[in-house]
Amino acid sequence: MSYDLQNVLPFVPVIALVLVIIGVSIWLVLRKTAQARALRRAIRAISSEYQSELVIPDGMDGEIQLQHMLLTSRGILVMDLKHANGAVFAGEKLDEWTVMEGPQRFKFNSPLAALRARTAAVRAVAKDVPVHGRVVFLGNAEFVGGRPEQVITLEELQQEFAQSTGRDAASISAFHSSWEQIQLAANH
Repeated sequence: MSYDLQNVLPFVPVIALVLVIIGVSIWLVLRKTAQARALRRAIRAISSEYQSELVIPDGMDGEIQLQHMLLTSRGILVMDLKHANGAVFAGEKLDEWTVMEGPQRFKFNSPLAALRARTAAVRAVAKDVPVHGRVVFLGNAEFVGGRPEQVITLEELQQEFAQSTGRDAASISAFHSSWEQIQLAANH
């Protein structure tokens, strides 16, 4: 069976396009998988226990969903994740933040108010345990004009909440009963 080159040539751009789409798709999946592995490694490194997608009472006769909650040697960490690549224009008092990646630009609501509400809800249940809230940016975000204090990268999260001494186990043990109270509150 022989192919006439003139009959095959029109399909070459289509085949090339399909191969490019497949290549880009594989690259995106591998990049997301690498980020997910890095996140799991960081969570394991800084916490003794963690929960994801947890719903707890909000302290005002309602409920609030937590993306991630970690039991660390510094207390309980409420962690929200954001993915962004490019320049991020953000501020403590801004209601909307902007991300510019090349010619593309998009806006999203500041995550700080929601983080404060989640952190307050955990504090209401945890009582005397330190509760920290952080928005962790994954990707290649570059903050232009400053960055709010509660916003950090994954690497900064690991540095801030690193466990390093034998005293860490004692601290975690002291916080464990409050951790269990939150678990019970989430189950009701």
